[in-house]
This record gives sequence, structure tokens and C-alpha cells, in this order.
Amino acid sequence: MGAAHTSTTATIHIRLHVHAGAARVPTPTAEHGGIHPIPHGCIALVDIGHATHIAEHDAHLLAGALTEATHVDVVGTTEAVPAIRAAIAIALDKATK
Repeated sequence: MGAAHTSTTATIHIRLHVHAGAARVPTPTAEHGGIHPIPHGCIALVDIGHATHIAEHDAHLLAGALTEATHVDVVGTTEAVPAIRAAIAIALDKATK
């Protein structure tokens, strides 16, 4: 009999900055590269912290990095999580067309 085959899927955790209630994509600097594309087949866990909204521009930038993810989940500590999840899903849908 052959050995059992196990499979794992990597989860990449993305913590967005929050400024004035808005979830913001990290800005690249000389020390930090900002947000990088999620490798094909990975799961993306987007943590919005205490954000209450996300600007369309930031959702668009984030979506560009998420196009290869197998699954995207959004978590946070406010009641705005479903609305922000929906905004990211809309941007992701536009980015993959």
C-alpha cells in the first residue's frame, strides 16, 4: 500500500492599517514593500481591525494582490466586516474580469 497523501493550503494573513476609520492598504516604503500578490492556491485572511469602511481605491489595490488566492476571508472587530467584505469582493470581481 502507498503512503497516505496529505495536503495543506497556506494561509496568508494581511493586516490592513486603519486611519480615520478607513481600512488602508500599506504604503510601500524603503523598508516595507507594501502589499504583495498572494501566491496561486493560497488562502488570504484580511484583517481590517477596527475599520468601519474601505475606500474604493484601497479595495481596488487590495484586490489586485488577491486575484490568485483560492479563498479570501475578511475579519475584524466592528459590525462593518460584512460591508467591507462585500466592497473587497466587488473590487476582486472587477480585477479578475
